[in-house]
Amino acid sequence: MAGPTPRSFARVRDEWNNWGERDPLWAIVSVPEHRGNRWDEAAFFRTGVERVDGLFARLRDSDLPVRDGTALDFGCGVGRLTQALARHFPSVVGVDVSPAMIRSARERNREPERVRFEVNPYPDLRAFGAGTFSFVFADIVLQHLPPPIALGYVAEFLRVVAPDGLVCFQLPSGPASPWLGWIPAAVLDPAYNWSRRGLRAVHLASPGWDTHWVARAGVMGAVNAAGGNLLRILAEPPIHGRLVNQTYAAAPRTMSSAPTGHPITGTG
Repeated sequence: MAGPTPRSFARVRDEWNNWGERDPLWAIVSVPEHRGNRWDEAAFFRTGVERVDGLFARLRDSDLPVRDGTALDFGCGVGRLTQALARHFPSVVGVDVSPAMIRSARERNREPERVRFEVNPYPDLRAFGAGTFSFVFADIVLQHLPPPIALGYVAEFLRVVAPDGLVCFQLPSGPASPWLGWIPAAVLDPAYNWSRRGLRAVHLASPGWDTHWVARAGVMGAVNAAGGNLLRILAEPPIHGRLVNQTYAAAPRTMSSAPTGHPITGTG
C-alpha cells in the first residue's frame, strides 16, 4: 500500500482546522439540528461520557483489562472524549491535527492539572516515546483519514502504548450493501469520496468530509505488522446506515492471549 503524501495529509489538516474555526462541536458530533454552533455544551460533553463509559463496560464484559496510568485521546477535537477519559485515568493527553480544535479544547478544559491538549501536525506520533500510555483511544477519527495514513497511526498506537496497555480504535470496514461489497475498496472508496465532494461543491449534499474504510483483513495485517494482536472486535452502529462499523481492541503481543492474526470477534 502506498504511503501518505504530504498533499493528502495537508488537505485533511486544513479541512479539520477549517471546521475547528467554523463549527467545531457539530463537526465532531454531527446531529443535524445542532449545525451552526447550536450544540448545548453540557449535552455535547455528556455524549462523550456516555461513549467512554459504554466502551469501558463492554471491555469489562469482554475481560479486557484497562490499567491505571496516562490515556491518549487521538483526534481529540475540543476534548469531548478527553474530559470523559479523565473520569477513569489520573492523567490524559488529547492530540489533534487542528490548531483551532486544540485552542477550543484548552478553553474548555475543566481539569488542566490532569488533562492537557497538544497539536500533532504529523502523520505519526513522534512527540511520544514508546510505551508512554496505558490506554490509547481513537473514535470517529481514523475514518476521515486516507487508509495509508490511518493504518500508519494504528502502528503508532501500538508503539506508544505500554506493554500491558490497551488500544481501542474505531474504523469502518466496508459497505453494508452486499451489492457493493464485491467492488475493491481501492476503487470504491476514492470514487465514493470524489462523488461526495462534487455534490458538496454544487450544494447538492450537506456539508461534510471524506469517510474512508479499511477491510478487517487490512486492519489485522497492520496490527500484526506493528507487533500487536487484535483481542476483540466490537460491533458499532453502521455509519449513516451505509458502512459496516466497529471498534477494535488491540494490544502489544507481549500481553495478548489471542493467537496472532486471529482476533476474538463478537458484538461485545
